[in-house]
Order: sequence, then structure tokens, then C-alpha cells
Amino acid sequence: GANSYGQLGLGHKEDVLLPQQLSDFCKPGCVKRITGGGGHSAIVTVLKPLYFTDEGDLFVCGLNKDGQLGLGHTEDVLYFTPCKSLLGCPVQQVACGWDFTIILTGVPHGPRRCVFPQAVELLREMVVSIAAGLRHALAATGLENSQAICVLAGSDHSASLTGR
Repeated sequence: GANSYGQLGLGHKEDVLLPQQLSDFCKPGCVKRITGGGGHSAIVTVLKPLYFTDEGDLFVCGLNKDGQLGLGHTEDVLYFTPCKSLLGCPVQQVACGWDFTIILTGVPHGPRRCVFPQAVELLREMVVSIAAGLRHALAATGLENSQAICVLAGSDHSASLTGR
């Protein structure tokens, strides 16, 4: 696929026609979620692969001109790199938009307050699922009398899957 900014995490910026294995990145079975945006990618790895867990570590790569990787700088990154500002903070979900990344953690504001990432202060209810479209982000809490199971987004649309 397209790799103009190193968003495939292969260590180069050449497009690739066949899938490549990232054998040095993590052990098989450790990737919980993977997502891509406008030139950047993010992966949540399982903290304890032998146990059922909803939490993991965040790794990012690719285009970073707007700081969308959350690394505290704006240089592109060619390999999947741990998001150090979230180390020790249990990441549950990640979604990438065109030039931003939204993260759902297992704690209200991460282990410490910092510029990258930024907490969303306006939400009063617990967020159960997140999604990112081209230029918009979603954080689902509840929809009237139903519970949101997950939310999805595309360039110009959003959807929510509920339990009813």
C-alpha cells in the first residue's frame, strides 16, 4: 500500500505491493487494534497476551507534521514507536483521522497532565467507544435509552452500533 510518510512502519517511504510482516515489532498475537489515518498509523498491543485484557500500549508511525503521533515533536517516524507520553497508561482504543489521533484510555486523564495528548474536559459520562472520520472525531457514551457498543466513521459519515 501507500507508504509516502512511513505509515507502514517498515523503516522506509517506498510503496509496497504485498503485505510485509513486522517481525521485530511485537510477538504474534499481541496486536489488539490497528488503524490508519491520512499518512499515519497506530497500533494498540495487548499488555498481557495470555490473559483477557482490554488494555495495552500505543505504538505510532508515519506523517507527524501536525503532531498527530503524540510524540511531542513534528518529525515523521518510519518505525512503529511507543507513545512515551502514554507509557503506563492503559490504552483501550485508538482511531486516526486525516491529521489527528484519538485515544481511549482506562483512566480519566492518563498518568500525568501533558500537552500531548490532551484530555477532553467536556465529556461528563464514561466513553465506551471512539472513532475518527476525515476531519471529525466521535466519543460515544450512551444514546438515550441504549448503550453504544461501538462507533464508526468515514470521510463524511458516522454510525453507532447499540446493544438494542
